[in-house]
Amino acid sequence: MTTEHTSPRSDSVFDSKFEEEEMQDAISYTAKIKSFYIHLLIYFIAIPVLAINNIVRTPDEIWIVWTALVWGMALFGHAMQVFEKFTLFGSDWENRQIKKRLEQKRQLRKRLQELAASTTE
Repeated sequence: MTTEHTSPRSDSVFDSKFEEEEMQDAISYTAKIKSFYIHLLIYFIAIPVLAINNIVRTPDEIWIVWTALVWGMALFGHAMQVFEKFTLFGSDWENRQIKKRLEQKRQLRKRLQELAASTTE
């Protein structure tokens, strides 16, 4: 059994805007996941190729370990960012920076309006 929400104002504009934002967010998230899996695939193809190259060309100098380790750390960081387990500059940080910047602009506009009003008097 469903109950319909009726109100004097129309929520359809809000709902469609909300749904559009949710869709864009889902599309963006899917693109980030795809990017990570491509990165992972390239890692698992490139590291064995580089390991074979290392063993064949310079067997006395094993550099592949460092390559795999550093690239693996970058891959781990990519995973943490995509799956939002740890985000240094995540959406919360972005939102705070946006609000901070908008507030700075508002304050500047307010000061300019006050200055303009005081010079015309």
